[in-house]
Amino acid sequence: MQPVVRLIDQGDKADQAQWFYGATGEWRKWSKVVTLHPYYYLLQQNGSKVLYASDGTIAPASAHKNREIHTAGLRGYGVLGNTGLDYDANYVKQWGEDDGLDHDAYAYSLEAGYTVNHSWKPRLSGLISFASGDKNPKDNTSQRFERLFGFARPWSNNDYIQMENIRASKVRVEFNPTNKLKIDFGYNWYELDSATDRWSGGANLRDQSGRSGKNIGQEFDMRVRYPISKYIGLNVGYAYFMAGDFTKKTSQLVEPGRKNNSSFLYVETSLYAF
Repeated sequence: MQPVVRLIDQGDKADQAQWFYGATGEWRKWSKVVTLHPYYYLLQQNGSKVLYASDGTIAPASAHKNREIHTAGLRGYGVLGNTGLDYDANYVKQWGEDDGLDHDAYAYSLEAGYTVNHSWKPRLSGLISFASGDKNPKDNTSQRFERLFGFARPWSNNDYIQMENIRASKVRVEFNPTNKLKIDFGYNWYELDSATDRWSGGANLRDQSGRSGKNIGQEFDMRVRYPISKYIGLNVGYAYFMAGDFTKKTSQLVEPGRKNNSSFLYVETSLYAF
């Protein structure tokens, strides 16, 4: 497939500069406690063709790159019988060529949870996740994990964290007070993998010297979901971000006087047709 460029004053177009291929599979029957999910993706980008930015305009020259990024991974997940324990583990490796640089990156995540035998179905879980960053901006190797077309919400309700140059930890509590009402809240810790690489979710903040450290910050989030009717669903959430040393130091260089902490409140509705 090709990414679709959403244009304002004309019909949407396919991005002729990029092709994306993928293959996934699942292997379930060999074990009652694990499902294996192997996958492979290929991203090809031709820098000689027109590449559009997200607003439909032609992207700057820096985006006109020749790239071929291979991604292969294996995910395993399951529930351990009637113990209430569940898990989800994933490892992914990348290799290829990134505009003349050798691409060599990797990522992993591990989540484990426990659901209590109670009418509210309370579940406590913990997550550790990692995506490599570029170790040295002056060598001939790119070690920054390419997130492909993944979005930020699974990492941060503020959409601040993307799957590149990141070490993230999370604890989360979920429960259902009624059959319809679902509530969850969590606490997150974020660090850069490489202190000399960027934090793309924070306005592309970067300190190539590494002296600003790795501590991006912490985030608290909560969410309430409730179906108002069989046709309308309501989702209300809140997230509060507390800046760490890296964010405080680098953001002031970009925008002096900028507030480091932030709050995000959102309300979403979903309409269902049957």
